[in-house]
Amino acid sequence: MGAVGENRYEYNLDMNLKSAYEQLGKIYYENNKDGNVEEVYREAFEHINSLYEEKQKIEIKMLARMGKRKCEHCLSIVTIESRFCNMCGGVLAELPNDLVEKKVESLPRTCMQCGAVLDEEAVFCATCGCKCG
Repeated sequence: MGAVGENRYEYNLDMNLKSAYEQLGKIYYENNKDGNVEEVYREAFEHINSLYEEKQKIEIKMLARMGKRKCEHCLSIVTIESRFCNMCGGVLAELPNDLVEKKVESLPRTCMQCGAVLDEEAVFCATCGCKCG
């Protein structure tokens, strides 16, 4: 193996080590996130937990702006008005008002063929004639 091959091999080993460290850290975190952790790790765990909480809040806000939300059971994306998940049937918890700035009104129906906005009771698209009902 030449110098280039050895450098590539060493780089691959470094990447594998980094991945192994990340996996080990994730496994350790997942098994100890509820507080069963030695004092030396407590501050790091609290920081990670606060980052996860902030990430969840941002995700809720971003989805709500699009009229969507995430099922907390199966993680499917559903409409914000949903009370039950259409994928797993799970009951959806009410979203916190402080995270949902304003619920997006329902988007108008559009033609699947050409994208034109349809009248509420339209069966056919007035633009392309496609049956939309």
